[in-house]
Amino acid sequence: MTHPTLAFDGQFAGPCLGLDEVGYGPWAGPVVVCAVLITDFYNLQSLEGKVQDSKKLTPKKRETLFEALTTHPNVTFNIGMAHVEEIDALNVRRATCVAMERAYDHVAFQEVRTLLVDGTLPLAHPQAKVVPIVKGDTLSFSIACAAIIAKVTRDQLMYQLHKDFPHYGWDTNVGYGTTNHQAGLKRVGISPHHRKSYAPIRALLHVDKMV
Repeated sequence: MTHPTLAFDGQFAGPCLGLDEVGYGPWAGPVVVCAVLITDFYNLQSLEGKVQDSKKLTPKKRETLFEALTTHPNVTFNIGMAHVEEIDALNVRRATCVAMERAYDHVAFQEVRTLLVDGTLPLAHPQAKVVPIVKGDTLSFSIACAAIIAKVTRDQLMYQLHKDFPHYGWDTNVGYGTTNHQAGLKRVGISPHHRKSYAPIRALLHVDKMV
């Protein structure tokens, strides 16, 4: 029996690209988007039922699937990012659209005619039809794959940033506004990787100016 997420992707004519973002809510670090093109679903049947909403997977399972997907000959993927400066200048919604455009701008995706996009972002494409799907990572196999790759990619990036900025606990909170992150901000202030347009960071900047 075909897995529901595979059946969902199969209803669209021609090659489909699945896109998902990670990092919309954190106080620090970039937004990361992955675009995934699967050229032969049949050869990924061994992953049916394992690929699912990345938020429901343990870190170990995500990393195992990341390795399987990023090395699979029938999976082509590309990463797009929007960095902190762009998030602050554009707002996170528009910056995420920019990251998505960067993700789908890949020579291997030129024949794609349908973009399956998680959520409701107002993404546009010059040639392909954009299909926004609420909770897309639970419905579309391609989007679920994109979510896993994007999540692990961003987590690894935040782990690396933690080595240079160890005060904020990014090795555990990956930039979200957790208690240990807030404690680090109170102790040493903000870093170049914090989103100054976000209210908690903006409030800290305001306090610093008043001191």
